Amino acid sequence: MKKRLLISLAFLSFIPIYNLGAECTVTSIAGNGIVSSSGDGRPAVAASLNNPAGLAVDSAGNIYVAEFSGHRIRRIVSSGVINTFAGTGDPFFADLRDGDHADHAHLIYPKYIALDPTGNLFIQEGLYESGWIRKVAASSSIITTVAGGVTNCDGDVERGLNGIEAVSACLLPQNIVINSEGNLYFIDSLNSLGGSEGDHAVIRKIMTDGTVETIAGTGRRGWSGDGGSALSAQIYATDLAFDNNGNLYFASGNYVRKIAPDGIISTVAGNIRGCDSPYATLQDNVPATSASICAHTIAVDSQGNLYIGGVNRVWKVSSSNNMIKRIAGNGTAGFSNGPAREAQFNGIADIASHSDGSIYISDGGNNRIRKIKCKPDLVIESVSILGRGSRLINIRVTIANHGESEARGPFSIGVRPDGYTKPGYNSVQQVLRSGQSLEGGGIVEKTLSLPAAESMEFTIDSGHRVEESNEENNIFPFVSSN
Repeated sequence: MKKRLLISLAFLSFIPIYNLGAECTVTSIAGNGIVSSSGDGRPAVAASLNNPAGLAVDSAGNIYVAEFSGHRIRRIVSSGVINTFAGTGDPFFADLRDGDHADHAHLIYPKYIALDPTGNLFIQEGLYESGWIRKVAASSSIITTVAGGVTNCDGDVERGLNGIEAVSACLLPQNIVINSEGNLYFIDSLNSLGGSEGDHAVIRKIMTDGTVETIAGTGRRGWSGDGGSALSAQIYATDLAFDNNGNLYFASGNYVRKIAPDGIISTVAGNIRGCDSPYATLQDNVPATSASICAHTIAVDSQGNLYIGGVNRVWKVSSSNNMIKRIAGNGTAGFSNGPAREAQFNGIADIASHSDGSIYISDGGNNRIRKIKCKPDLVIESVSILGRGSRLINIRVTIANHGESEARGPFSIGVRPDGYTKPGYNSVQQVLRSGQSLEGGGIVEKTLSLPAAESMEFTIDSGHRVEESNEENNIFPFVSSN
């Protein structure tokens, strides 16, 4: 059913905001709340998950879930069916079964996962004093270790890792991310000054020759160094994400910080008050760097919007104006779906975005995977008469997307005469197919791709006769969803 707004040209100064449905909703797409690794071959919503942690989404819409306590990677295909992709569920340290098929391998507390541009899946595993990163080849499903795996490490001795082969290095990777060129980055929580596991004070990169390079952090936990080299900054990092411009973002407690391609570090969201501030739940439509947040996990969508998860809330920082808004979660631990800002989560372990605008949440405490979907919010911002002849009138309509996700058609934009029902006069019946000119018809049906916070302008021929009795306040522009 179409939603339609009609606006009289006689009252253009009072144009209301027209909401096509900008609300966000939360649904469950996997997990029944029971702690178990079961249900393969069934719909994911009927299956059980065992402490889901990291998420990854491929170009086909398949969702990969790291089961931290289940010692498996599960995959939800686009049809909604779940299966085990890697791991037997047996955390057998003595034999990881490298070189075997991934579903025969032993995984040890897999926590974070990432996909490279060719579909290879990387898995961060390990616990306490050592960790490693493994790769499942897209072409063969064979699993191998690509970094770490060394035991009895001393964080003080191994802090200077530059040039060491990744497979020989003492590492405790706490997150992994891969950029558009296929380079792998990770947080190393072992190799900090003092050797304190959990300091999360260094970010490293695995070079194309397989060696390790440090790209951020001095090894001492802190939040200093904005405006200078990331290598000279004190950092604290818990999650990583890249945007399409090569900027590396990392969650940092009360902040989200960014490392530009030239190595300069800056803060893009958060302030010193953090999520303990009484104002933390009220951060809507304010500059992101003025907001009180708690950043545990982050994601960046294809439009460059930043999503921040923490304390059972999800915030969004718009790429167009750097304003922040809470889009999901009321902050109370629990489980409920429905309108996103009223929904309840119980420990947001990871966030992942998909190109269709969907945001996926790994809800560890509820042993479920949740989905946030926001509808576009198309607004008629301005309408003006360009000119009128004795028979026809041309109108310019500007629409904007005030929603939280990209508006993708089909949508109709047009004008119609009020009260006309005679064939040939009611231009709402006159439809142009997608891709045709926006001129010359009373209504245009076009598949739009209008990012959030952007606008488009259309010039439309009214497509009907203007008689003396038809005053201009009887011409109505509209925008509608098909």
